[in-house]
Formats: sequence, C-alpha cells, structure tokens
Amino acid sequence: MVSLVKGGEKIPLSTRGGKFLSLKDLIEEVGSDVCHFIFLTRRPDTQLEFDIDLAKKDAPENPVYYVQYAHARIRSIFNRAERKEDSLSPAWELLQAPEEKEVLKKLALYPWVLENAAEALEPHRITGYLQELAASFHKFYDTQRVLGEEESLMEARLGLCTITRRVIASGLKILGVKPKERM
Repeated sequence: MVSLVKGGEKIPLSTRGGKFLSLKDLIEEVGSDVCHFIFLTRRPDTQLEFDIDLAKKDAPENPVYYVQYAHARIRSIFNRAERKEDSLSPAWELLQAPEEKEVLKKLALYPWVLENAAEALEPHRITGYLQELAASFHKFYDTQRVLGEEESLMEARLGLCTITRRVIASGLKILGVKPKERM
C-alpha cells in the first residue's frame, strides 16, 4: 500500500511485470532514518505516497528534516552559548510569551502521547507529535531570543530548549531514528 513518487510522477510498479523497487534500494537512495520515519507517519492499514525527492530534500516540507533540524538547532544554541545543559537552574515562571507556553503545552503532552501510541500500537502518533513539537519550537525560536537576554530569562529559555531537545531525541530513539547533532 505504498506508492512511490519521483520527479512529480508516480513510479509505475508491478510485481507481475517484475517492476519493483526493493526497500533496500529505497534505503540506499534516501537513507534508513528517512525511510523509517516516513513509513511510521501513517497507520499500516492506510495508503502512503512516498515522495522520494521530498525525502531527500533538506527543507521544512520534509518531516524528518524538520524534526531533526529542531534537535540540531538546539545543539547549536548550546554551542554558541558555551553552556552545558545540566548546568542550568531555570526560573520557569519567566516563560510567559505565547510561543514559550505553546512549547510547554506540547512538552506536557509527551507522556500521554507515548502511552496512547503504545497502547494502540500506533507509532504514527509519535511522528505526528514530534512534527508538532518541532513546529512549536521553530516558531518559538523565530520569535523569541534565547541568547543575549537577561541571565535568568536566558537560563529559562535554555531550559526550555533542553527539555525540547531531550523529548525530540527520546521520541526519535523510540522510532529507531537517530537525532542529528548538526545540519
């Protein structure tokens, strides 16, 4: 129940006609993490249109790239800050911007998403959640300065980044996908 698209056109496949693309060949073309994530974005009983060009693209439209980019972006923030994640003492009450609150709300849902995905045997709930969390984080990052703020606010925002990175890494690990450290 997978159709492959390349160059905007469906790749004609037929097992009877001997025209097929093996999973091994697809993995060689786009990578195992990309295949893994994209295949897990849908329920197993639904149709999946796998766009090979999109899977290879480093762009926000690519769901794997978008989630992994959030993880790599947070690593980059800490590299620029020359801080260690474990050295923070965040004053959480300073996080009052709507974008900060949205990320916090998404983070609070993580245990519930994991539990429900496991009970229902539906890993696509985790991929969907990670995409939503990444979107919330990118919006936060685009609207709120993390570095260069007053020290206590910067620590609170770095704390938010830390938790976000850890949740993304945890979710990707559960899915069998490696988080990117840099992109």
